Amino acid sequence: MSCNLKKEQGCRFHMKGFGTCDMSRIVLDGKDRTQLNWTELTIPEILNVPEPKPDIEHIDQIHVEAEIESLKLIETPYAYKTYERLATALEISTATTAIKSASVNITPILAAVDEILAIPLLPAIPQVSALQAALDAVVTATENLTAAITDAVTKLGAPCISAALVTELLNTVSAAVKILQAALAALITAGNALAEAVAAIPVVGPAVQAAVDVLAKAVDLVATVLLSAAEAILGAGTLIGTTTYFTLIPNEEGTCLSGRKLIVNGILKQKIVYTGLVPTQSVHSFHSEIPFTAFIIPYAKFEGLTYEENVTVIADPEGNPCDTITINGFPYDPENPPVVDLCEEFCVKSCIEDIFAYDTDPRTVFKNITLFLSAKPVTVCV
Repeated sequence: MSCNLKKEQGCRFHMKGFGTCDMSRIVLDGKDRTQLNWTELTIPEILNVPEPKPDIEHIDQIHVEAEIESLKLIETPYAYKTYERLATALEISTATTAIKSASVNITPILAAVDEILAIPLLPAIPQVSALQAALDAVVTATENLTAAITDAVTKLGAPCISAALVTELLNTVSAAVKILQAALAALITAGNALAEAVAAIPVVGPAVQAAVDVLAKAVDLVATVLLSAAEAILGAGTLIGTTTYFTLIPNEEGTCLSGRKLIVNGILKQKIVYTGLVPTQSVHSFHSEIPFTAFIIPYAKFEGLTYEENVTVIADPEGNPCDTITINGFPYDPENPPVVDLCEEFCVKSCIEDIFAYDTDPRTVFKNITLFLSAKPVTVCV
């Protein structure tokens, strides 16, 4: 209950309002962002005394009840800024070890192929040229892998490096590993094709087959190293996980929208009790209902994304990577834009903060209700 004092002709009297709540009992836990969903609005109205009722001498009481009729969660535009986080020491160390493990020595492979090509009386057939071309491809792929490893190790030694760059370097080396693996497989295929082509030639056929067997063993040793390296690189990438974060920022109006808006529709049910302007000063009342619509901007929530706090990120992607700031935001994959979660259910509670009313003339009442609305996810409603 609240009391409003109105001054008229030098006299004061009380108008009692029923329906207001105790705002001191409303607790918004600032540590839990899921509960920081609220708004307040004022609902002004001019009421006319029904025709059969007498004029107003003075208003005695106002009874107000707010009733929520419907809720609807809709999507709205929102603004956000993307940041890259710094790689941790563990991530850099793991990535460096994995990348270095991809270094291989193909000297035995070169020696094995030279041995095949040096076999006496080996005919000049297309399979020989194909073997040489396959070897050239292996040499080129190995040189590219070595260059990728050297470049990656150098960049990983920088004082500050983004997690995204670490992932990029891992992917580059991984791609080079796959190319070398394919080249080695093609080399074995070429060697077997040559052995098959000369199998019927006395002395030459058995010699080529024996040399191809040596080549296969040499290739298997390198392939085993590459397979282990590929697994290590994959593990390092999994350890790093998401490298990009976004945080919501104010729009041009300075409003920080979350991408969601909760539309609240309801009705204010009211009863005005007054003393009639008649000799008996009898008490009368009349009822009024007024619909209202409000919106609440609930906390940000996106499908499949988890909100994280105190994340160290690079302040300017074009600037010094050692210049960092701390943000609260969502990790995400830039290739998959965030999707607002519109499936969450909320419950809304209303609280009438204040009731203000006075009679502007014997037949008219001006009234203004201040309404506080708070929303919580259904899972935490009590």
